[in-house]
Amino acid sequence: KVLIFSQYLGFLDLLGSQFSANGIHFFRLDGSLSLKARITVLEEFRVFQQAKQASVNGDACRKGTVMLMSMGAGGEGLNLVAASSVFIADPWWNAAKED
Repeated sequence: KVLIFSQYLGFLDLLGSQFSANGIHFFRLDGSLSLKARITVLEEFRVFQQAKQASVNGDACRKGTVMLMSMGAGGEGLNLVAASSVFIADPWWNAAKED
């Protein structure tokens, strides 16, 4: 599972369009989502992790393995233990925001 953080929504849009064009299912969490929608996205991301572990034929492994997140909406207060890799596409000018 991979988390990709960016402070630019336009960059997340570009990544999302490329993932869609290549058949890669992804989740997205940014400031445009309501609290209820954010909770739903996070739960679905977690559930896909469980499906991956329970998968026999590997199909579930290819679904829901990427989460695109804006730094502002997903950068603080979340514990995303389902992910094994994190990419920060464009670092904040304030390094403390990334910690």
